[in-house]
Amino acid sequence: MVLGFGSETLAVELVCGEPPFGRSRSIHQMMTAHQFDPPPAFTPHATLPGGFEPWVRKLVMKDPEHRFHCLQMTQ
Repeated sequence: MVLGFGSETLAVELVCGEPPFGRSRSIHQMMTAHQFDPPPAFTPHATLPGGFEPWVRKLVMKDPEHRFHCLQMTQ
């Protein structure tokens, strides 16, 4: 099972309270940011387990080769 990039960005929004690249951009700016900008600072609104941030950062890597390739690899 291949993971979808959209579900990972949803995880960031659920934990941080906003999408990875903010809400104040046009759709074109948002798409460009998702493709080319480095992931922004990770600022969760709750205390999370120590490995959570590296796990999420791997989920939202730009290059699909650097992301998890299947659900089992995320466990």
